[in-house]
Amino acid sequence: MLLVRSKFSGFTLVELLVVIAIIGVLVGLLLPAVQSAREAARRMQCSNNLKQIGLALHNYHDTHKSFPPLYISNFPAVSDRANWITMSLPFIEQGNLNSRYDADTSTGGGAGNQFLNAADVPTYRCPSAPQNPPSPYPGIAGFSWALGNYVCNNGLGPYQSVAGSADIARVARKGVFMVNKKLGIAEMTDGTSNTSMVSEVIANASTATVSDWRGNLTYPENCMFHWNEPPNTRTPDRLRTPLCISTPRAPCTGAFTAFNNRNIIVSARSLHTGGVQTVFGDGSVRFVAQTITLAAWQGLGSPDGGEVVSEEF
Repeated sequence: MLLVRSKFSGFTLVELLVVIAIIGVLVGLLLPAVQSAREAARRMQCSNNLKQIGLALHNYHDTHKSFPPLYISNFPAVSDRANWITMSLPFIEQGNLNSRYDADTSTGGGAGNQFLNAADVPTYRCPSAPQNPPSPYPGIAGFSWALGNYVCNNGLGPYQSVAGSADIARVARKGVFMVNKKLGIAEMTDGTSNTSMVSEVIANASTATVSDWRGNLTYPENCMFHWNEPPNTRTPDRLRTPLCISTPRAPCTGAFTAFNNRNIIVSARSLHTGGVQTVFGDGSVRFVAQTITLAAWQGLGSPDGGEVVSEEF
């Protein structure tokens, strides 16, 4: 009986290299699809967070007949009190955290406020953004402030301190959230669906000597955005010098040194490709492309300027 040996008992080196090359191409094609799917999921979670914030603001409005102010200030008796996020906490099932706020001390003082400042609230974090840990104020031991990614519409900056005034600080044109002032839906004469209320912001990781407080959940000067520039602009934000860390993705420049010489401009930014997600006055969440014209973006920011925004965004 004769045994016949097969000529094809295994792969040749060339065939093996071809198979490896094909697998490499398939992996190269698959990875972007996987990353795209993950980003789509993160963007959907970010949208859901903003919907919760929009609903909380409307529930606040139903209770108090207006949206919350940017923050409350009784300076010089008390320098900085609750901001719009602190006041909204009971309406996102964070009433226990809100109860820790001590209205008789400044934002940075008291054990209750110290606990509140450091408390991370997942609803205020976009999963696409860097998950920065609570950040200290340089040179102040024992305090840290939690960061988020959602900021309110303060108007056309800069937001500047005003000495001897109940306004505390002013902007060039008002937005929806102003210090010591509450805006109601009836005052959004441009229409709630045409007025932005909350958008996104990103901050850079702090270092041992300098912090980046953009998106600070409780401190007044870091919980807002302005519409001087369109979304995802490369124009640097203007921040307090010890609270500014600049990168190409989120540039900034130190423009003032303390609460009484504030000179702030913060632009809306996100890591979503092509734009930012925004809550409007009617509670809807829409994606605003970074290619939107500046005039249209400013028209959406103004609650009562009479602008007609016909541009798709």
